[in-house]
Amino acid sequence: QKSKEMIRRLEQRLKDRDVKIAGLERFVANLKRSVADRERMIQELTNRVGSLQVQVASLKTDYQKKLDTRDQLAYHLARVSPASAFSFAVLDLARVGLHNHQHLLDQLTNFRTSLSQVISTESRKSNSFFGYQGDKEAAPAKPNLALLPAFTYQEPGVGASFSAALPNLVILFLAAVVCFAGAYAAFMRYDAR
Repeated sequence: QKSKEMIRRLEQRLKDRDVKIAGLERFVANLKRSVADRERMIQELTNRVGSLQVQVASLKTDYQKKLDTRDQLAYHLARVSPASAFSFAVLDLARVGLHNHQHLLDQLTNFRTSLSQVISTESRKSNSFFGYQGDKEAAPAKPNLALLPAFTYQEPGVGASFSAALPNLVILFLAAVVCFAGAYAAFMRYDAR
């Protein structure tokens, strides 16, 4: 009698354990599914962020082109005034004019591109370039700043400054010639009796 009761209890325990194991198996399967779903969602979000970054870069480029066009139009309209032409010529000869500003921006853009390439290359080589090592408990590593390029500004030469100022100097010369010709013509018409 006791042995039958023991066998029944053992069978009951086995059934309970089988139920627990089945529940754990379902739980593990759900976890695997959720991990796969998370990985899929992360991949989709990564792709979406990449496409949005491309769109933002395109919008920035278009906006910058429109801004440059507007600035060039304002610059050329202002050059009609001899005072503005003189001011622009002096600024270009002193190497602080609009052309030098654009030269600086171009060099900064090139530097940012090279800096991004170095950072992405070093980050791919080791996950610890900026402190992330993949293991949250590990102490963050310090980045090797010696690998980063240094920005050095290369000023345009005197010839480039003179060639940037030359159109404004020509405008000043032409304005002087036109004003002198107008004054001469007015003087020749004037009858001094």
